[in-house]
Amino acid sequence: MSQEHWKISDFAKMLGKHANTIDGWFRTLESERKLHYITRINNEKIYDELDFKIARFIIEKRNDKWSLDGIFDSLPNHFQLRPFPVDFEDEKSIQVVDFDKMKTTIMNEMKIAFEQVAADQMESQMRDFQKMLPSREQERLDRFEALLADRKVTRALEEKALSIWSTKPIEERFIKVGWFRKAEDLNKRERFVKQYVDQHFEDAMRKEFGIY
Repeated sequence: MSQEHWKISDFAKMLGKHANTIDGWFRTLESERKLHYITRINNEKIYDELDFKIARFIIEKRNDKWSLDGIFDSLPNHFQLRPFPVDFEDEKSIQVVDFDKMKTTIMNEMKIAFEQVAADQMESQMRDFQKMLPSREQERLDRFEALLADRKVTRALEEKALSIWSTKPIEERFIKVGWFRKAEDLNKRERFVKQYVDQHFEDAMRKEFGIY
């Protein structure tokens, strides 16, 4: 804001908008609404700090979903708009409509509106998704319950495996440890129990959580 006046290209760049969009707003205020005059130097429109504040106001209200008509109607309540020179009506007797510029302005307005709607929808979806996520406390509780279920199912399967192991023939369960003595083959029993747990663990967990 070090200079006093700006051309439309620099003015629009400061506002972060396309020059055709800004030009369209101020042409409507001047030519159609007769609300605000744009200063000329050597017949070229220039914009100053008052125009900058008006443009910022329009952008803020557009972001708040105001219509352009509603924004333009409210401007006199917020700004001391620039009056028109006496000879303004004689400046141009015939106005040539630039349809390409009008089309570009409309397309830019539609793009802005669609981008804002898309951003609002994305924000709403993110809030809904966050509501669906479990809280940290719930996550801790779920992990604790899963750990308890794991221990419970594993212990039950081990007991079942040992029960089955005890019914097997002695020749299969015992080994010689001397000339006249036999002892239970603990390594073989451990392998049998582990294999039984591995084979039945998934089905047992599904049953525990009611998943079939």
